[in-house]
Amino acid sequence: MAFSVDGETKFTGSQNKYTSSSVQMSCTDKDIDGSYYYGKVYAIDGNSDPVDVSHGYEYYYDVNETHNMLNWVNDEGYTHATIRCEAYSVDDYHGAWFGGYWYPDI
Repeated sequence: MAFSVDGETKFTGSQNKYTSSSVQMSCTDKDIDGSYYYGKVYAIDGNSDPVDVSHGYEYYYDVNETHNMLNWVNDEGYTHATIRCEAYSVDDYHGAWFGGYWYPDI
């Protein structure tokens, strides 16, 4: 699934997660040189709220970065995943845009 996030801290859309495998994410584009972000796997609970299931694992992303992200979505009884993207070195006025792809089951 393609993702596009703009700003300091944003979530991707959520997707069904069927297995206890890693979540794969690839950053393919950005619009501000020097900016980057950290990604963490979250689950979506019954109230559509994000729940941190990363157990502290977070992953650095810049253009052309791909990671298989550890997570405990299924292990903790959830069925949907999302990625929390926290951007750094962003422009105060324009923010920073990042785009790419992520896959809940690899």
